[in-house]
Amino acid sequence: LMDAVLLPGEAISTVAIRDAALTALLKHPEAVDLLFEARVAAADDEDLCRYLDGALAQAGEPAVDTLVAALAEQDWTDEILSEIGAPAVDAVVEELDSGNSRVRFRALGVLLRLFLKDEASVRDELVRAELVPLLLDARLNATYGDERDRAAEAVLALIGEPAVEPVMALLMKEYWAAGVLAAMGEPAVPALTAALGSDDRDLRFKAADVLVQITK
Repeated sequence: LMDAVLLPGEAISTVAIRDAALTALLKHPEAVDLLFEARVAAADDEDLCRYLDGALAQAGEPAVDTLVAALAEQDWTDEILSEIGAPAVDAVVEELDSGNSRVRFRALGVLLRLFLKDEASVRDELVRAELVPLLLDARLNATYGDERDRAAEAVLALIGEPAVEPVMALLMKEYWAAGVLAAMGEPAVPALTAALGSDDRDLRFKAADVLVQITK
């Protein structure tokens, strides 16, 4: 079956054989291990990688533990976990406390992608005061460079008051901090108002600008 799953080519007959083989393979308990090993070996074959990513996502919950265990070594596992969705959430949340920053960032990235697809599905897991340090660390250092950055900012804004002070500390350093504070609205007003009395002229102007955005 695995040989048929890996058949090259895009002819209609080849695709049909490949899809039928995958459907049959996914009924076997060893399917995830075989697909995962093939994905690791596929390396730079973009078409094969894309197909195997889809196959692992199709495997669903049985693939979750294998993919989560590989978060540190394989930079494609988080995208597949995002595609699997809800069945992956509990296992991914556990990795937010990992001692490996790469694992923490990738696990958070999974949840941030799910947040953008369906905010309610992961709101309880993400909108928590204790995640402010990780969200800020990821926004500053994970180098997502995609929609996950926007999602991290949105989550910080939803967390509100517990995130105000650390985001205020970044107001003059990070362009996105002003947007987060503006999105917070009322919880950010006291800190921004206090900043109007700062000796730093640029900080006063920046705080005033954010206050104007909030009051619009």
